[in-house]
Amino acid sequence: MVNNTSKCMRNDPLVMRNEYAGCGKWNIPLVRKQELNVGNPSLIACSDTKSNDYMSLWRQIESVAKNRWCGAYWQSKGLTVIPTISWSTPSSYDFCFDGVEENSIVAIGMIGCKQNRLNFMRGYYAMLEKIHPETIICFGTPFPEMQGNIVTVDYRASRKVVR
Repeated sequence: MVNNTSKCMRNDPLVMRNEYAGCGKWNIPLVRKQELNVGNPSLIACSDTKSNDYMSLWRQIESVAKNRWCGAYWQSKGLTVIPTISWSTPSSYDFCFDGVEENSIVAIGMIGCKQNRLNFMRGYYAMLEKIHPETIICFGTPFPEMQGNIVTVDYRASRKVVR
């Protein structure tokens, strides 16, 4: 009988993501800082690349690890990767910023954040403290109190898929 549990799969030496060194408590693969002319970036919204269903805490950690693994993989192929940072409650701060090199360019999205501005801003400040991003590419209109070098990207104009 084959054991296909997530833990067994992660520990399998044949799993490609094991090729990339992990970091942090959760051993999430590191996406290294990339250079990018952020004056007029051509980007794909994260919502065009994955589903937005609600997940358990473990599924969130797995999602972060999978996204960082993909970033590490594409970087090894010579592509520029800008990690999208997202968080939920303070309990997610333990893992959601892992796998991103400090002083990197990062991307965030504002869709849905206006409904819980206080929690969004708590996570935003936690991200600033943990990653110290060089530049923050912001999909949507940032809140006036957001600090940092913010480059605003029109969410609709960046969409590759029209829903």
